Amino acid sequence: MPSRKIAAALALTTLLSGCGLITHGTYQKIRFISDPPGAEVWVNDQKQTINGEDQTSSLPRHEAVVTFKKAGYIPEIITLKCKTSSYFYWSLVMGILAAGVDWIAGSWREFEQDTVSVTLKPEPGTRPQRTVVVTSSPPGAEVSIGTASLGRTKGQGETPLSVLLTWEADEKEESKTLTFTLYDHESKNMTLRRGDKAIFAKLDPKPEEIPVDFYSVPGDATVLIDGDRITGRTPTSATFKWVSDTKPKKVEFQKEGYQPLSLTLNRGNRTIRVELKEIITESLLKIETVPAGAYIEVDGSLSGPAPSEISLKWSVLTTQHKVRCILPGYQTSQAFTVEKATQSPVRISLKPMLPRLP
Repeated sequence: MPSRKIAAALALTTLLSGCGLITHGTYQKIRFISDPPGAEVWVNDQKQTINGEDQTSSLPRHEAVVTFKKAGYIPEIITLKCKTSSYFYWSLVMGILAAGVDWIAGSWREFEQDTVSVTLKPEPGTRPQRTVVVTSSPPGAEVSIGTASLGRTKGQGETPLSVLLTWEADEKEESKTLTFTLYDHESKNMTLRRGDKAIFAKLDPKPEEIPVDFYSVPGDATVLIDGDRITGRTPTSATFKWVSDTKPKKVEFQKEGYQPLSLTLNRGNRTIRVELKEIITESLLKIETVPAGAYIEVDGSLSGPAPSEISLKWSVLTTQHKVRCILPGYQTSQAFTVEKATQSPVRISLKPMLPRLP
């Protein structure tokens, strides 16, 4: 007999565990949001105590009339309707007993919405106010309307700057101009429209103008900054605008006959001096002598016996070479000039030296 009572108790517990009364009760949390915030919430003519942390209140699961009230605004009335809870269908599956419990308790219902949000309209002839959250990057900017300061924007982790702005009932302007001012940054005007709840301003750093002098050896070189040519040739100067996030600039010196030279211009540079290197090319010139075997001298340096191909170096400064041939017992040839354009072999005939008479 006791075992039958235990089995019955277990069966009853199982049935009741499936009903809505046990699983979600007869009350439901509803979140209330008003614009502007701070409105009183009345449900069926009873003022509600609102949880300030999540703006909620628990209501019995019955159709209700919700009224939002705030001084200076027209009350807003919302009907909070109910629908059949999904838990009730599970109660039916569990049996008539579980469903009956839900029906009697009223837990078979649930509200169609769990958040009620309204925008209140100002009463005629009033001065409606709106709280606006103001932020900037970087923070710390002073915010003002005309000459009236509204405060300074806050940093990360701090409570944002909230300002209460008023629009006159007959004010035609749909927006207000907020000015953001921060040291070492450009001031910025931002437009705040009547319905905006927040405004954000990204401030640009003020540029610092820094003059830079450019010198090169040899002079008269062209200077390019990030590919753009600056006025004048070296020695020359230019002024650059720098801000905190400006990247270094690429500087290039160019001069005909010299290798281009690139380097980096940083914010701290005031003077840049460079030495340019010549572009050097080489060519071969064949020299023959009669008789053969004479030594070839190029610009005062011996290079080997003829016939021979000698290597000649050319640059913007070296445009010609002095060559002569030397052979014992023969008169040294007069020096002759070799131009860069010379390509044909050179043949030199040496004269024997005459014996000296006593």
